[in-house]
Amino acid sequence: MGNVFVRKLITGLFFAIPAPVILGSIVFALSQSIHISIDGEEAGFIAFLGTGEGILIYLITVVLFLVPLIMVQSLNLPVSMVADDYDDANDGRELGTVKWFNVSKGFGFITRSNGEDIFVHFRSIRGRGHRSLKQGQAVKFDVSEGEKGLQADNVSIVN
Repeated sequence: MGNVFVRKLITGLFFAIPAPVILGSIVFALSQSIHISIDGEEAGFIAFLGTGEGILIYLITVVLFLVPLIMVQSLNLPVSMVADDYDDANDGRELGTVKWFNVSKGFGFITRSNGEDIFVHFRSIRGRGHRSLKQGQAVKFDVSEGEKGLQADNVSIVN
């Protein structure tokens, strides 16, 4: 979780840090009526950012851009939870429950509705990216004959 947060923070900073300068420059360029006075002399937007007030406004704007970016990024579902991975369609596949699944070895077993256990390999799991199952998860699957007996194919998670 820590690495994910750091990546999201860096991505957020990548967009949030230049945002006040870009936004301020656009507003400043489009508006002829903006006149910034520093010590009685007119100055441009970039010169204003060098003052104490300018730095404070810049930091507030960075935070205002950064917080929503991180919040939106944290709402994104991990690759393993994309809607395509779930399947509630009545397509004739068998229903079962994941008995156990070893992520590092890439295989596990599903308990069929008749109580028998059936082998499942990670390559048989629908989805993109890192495909794995969790103990107790409801799944749908086809049964096929593998090298060492019956195995589950075309496995998808049931909502």
